[in-house]
Amino acid sequence: MVTLGVAKEIMPAMATNVKLLAQSQPTLWHTDIHMGNIFVAEDEPDKVTGFIDWQHTSISPLFMQVRWPTFLAPPEDYPEGQVMPQLPPGYEDMEAEDKEIALYIKQKATWAKAYEVATLLNDKKAWRAMQLPLALKELFRRCGDTWDEGILPLRETLIELFRSQRELGFETDISLHFNDEQIAAHEKEFQAYEEWHEIRSFVKKLLDTDDDGWIPPEYDFTEMKSRNKMLFDYYVSKPDLNKTPDEVRRLWPFSLDGL
Repeated sequence: MVTLGVAKEIMPAMATNVKLLAQSQPTLWHTDIHMGNIFVAEDEPDKVTGFIDWQHTSISPLFMQVRWPTFLAPPEDYPEGQVMPQLPPGYEDMEAEDKEIALYIKQKATWAKAYEVATLLNDKKAWRAMQLPLALKELFRRCGDTWDEGILPLRETLIELFRSQRELGFETDISLHFNDEQIAAHEKEFQAYEEWHEIRSFVKKLLDTDDDGWIPPEYDFTEMKSRNKMLFDYYVSKPDLNKTPDEVRRLWPFSLDGL
């Protein structure tokens, strides 16, 4: 409750931030666009005929609505701007499993790049809103995610706002204060959260699924189960991993007997 109270207190200052105000037009947006919610013509699969699952659609400021579609979300270390995704250095010398993952990550980054360029060319307002510093947008999103993600990501956002007030466009002090002891204690807790989140994001992205393990009907379920196990084996074999296989298994988002 203390962290949520701090977030509530700084909302008036957020409402006057010039960077946010420039991208705050009321916008209607379907926020759950993934393959399962898009209908296409039977004889023309490149022709969209409709969308379903509108129950989460809302009108909110533009900076809250713009986001990557679930199936086009970029991988970590995605190169924004006029930079084409590339295979990692030393790709030719990688093991077969590492090559498969590297190819998949490049493919995901290429899809994301196509979406980024199309947005820039066809909807510059949305593109500019996507360029806002993450901390400004995250405060609003993290307040609504505490039921699922806990309080740590929200506190991390507040600390980032505290550290970067001027760079983020605040003309006056936004009354955020954290001492070194509080920040050190948070960083220790947040490290454990990041490890859990890293595993969950790693699996979801490479299996192209969501928190519930939803698999598009065109995917082979047996193959996806095999890939889930392959990803687990790959993850626990990472040389810099500081967890045992049993610890990773407890954090793994999907059963290793199925998704």
